[in-house]
Formats: sequence, structure tokens, C-alpha cells
Amino acid sequence: MTISRRNIIQGTGAATLLASIGQQARARAIDSTKVIVGFAPDGTADIVSRRVADKLHPGYAKTVAVENKTGKARPALANIGSPAGGSSPHFLGSLLGRAGGVDLRHVAFRGTQPAILDVIGGQIAAVAGPSGEFTQQVAAEKCRLLATSGPKRGKFTPNTPTLLDQGCKDLVFTAWFGFFLPARAPAEVVQRLNAGIRSALASQDVIDGLAAS
Repeated sequence: MTISRRNIIQGTGAATLLASIGQQARARAIDSTKVIVGFAPDGTADIVSRRVADKLHPGYAKTVAVENKTGKARPALANIGSPAGGSSPHFLGSLLGRAGGVDLRHVAFRGTQPAILDVIGGQIAAVAGPSGEFTQQVAAEKCRLLATSGPKRGKFTPNTPTLLDQGCKDLVFTAWFGFFLPARAPAEVVQRLNAGIRSALASQDVIDGLAAS
């Protein structure tokens, strides 16, 4: 179960689903479950997780909570920011610097939105993250999209050239988001969650919401 989404330099996030699985939870809905999002609220991973979570009850669980648990920001000055240290935007930003022969120093944030605010405020020069997280600021002319990382221009960013368009032949990347259960989750629970997530992602309101975010 994956969602592909074209990014500014590239973004990725994975929401980890931790379910309270009792020995008798095989034939009925789980009482409660929690989606742990490793990024700040209002980011792409957070939006995907919350929209899917809304569709997981009451079929999969009676209550579904979403909790954001982010890493600590690095205060050192840098030339490019990303949603988190060690994330795909971090690595792709580093590769972009190498491709251009530029030392792009990195600063990690707790999510893309805080990084965007620092770009707007002049604290950092650029940020790599999911393109959908920039739409409001771009529309308000507070920042400008420089490139997307997909193999062709994005449906919602047709006027923004790709890295390929700008001569970066080896820098092509798209994102995916995954939901995970504990390793010992019963097969029946895995199958039910799989069906629940597929149904949620097929819902028109979820599709429209993701397209607008």
C-alpha cells in the first residue's frame, strides 16, 4: 500500500501504526489503535496518516488516535534544510550539492513547515521537502519552487522544472508512505488493516484532500 507523491527535492515519511492487539482481537474490531507519525503536524506524512486514520474506524478499531513524535532540531546554520536528519530530502539535498559542485551544508528541522518558515525568514537559503507542503506559501508569493524531483513535471506544479530539466540526470526521486504493524501481528489483523487502508485510499474525499494538500 503506497502513495507516490512528487517532491521539491524529495520528501518521504513513514507513519508507523502501533496497534493494541489482544489475543481475542482476531474476529472483532480492536478497541483502540494509534498511528505514530515521525514528523511535525500539518506535514505530508501527518496529513496522509490522519486521513487514513479517519477511515479505519469503526471497521478496524473502535478508536484511532494519531500522535506526532518528532526528532530534535539542529541549531547550526546551514545552506539547506530538510524535515529531519537522515531523511530522504536530507540525502537528496546532499546529492544535489555534489552534482553542482557546491558544499550544501544541512540543517535538520522537526518537519517541513518549520524549515519553510526559516526560509521565509531568511535563516536558511533553501529547503527540501514534499511539494504539497509549499503550496500555500508559493500561492502567497512568500517562497518559490525551484525544482521537483520526479521523472516529469508534477500535475500540480506544471510550471516548475524538474531536476532532470535542469541537467541533474541522476537525481530522480518520488516518495512513498507506508503503514506498519508490529512484526508479530496476526495475519488476520494484517489482512483486515490492509483492506481498511485500501478502502480509505480509494475514498474520493481522501483523494481530493491529498490532492489539495
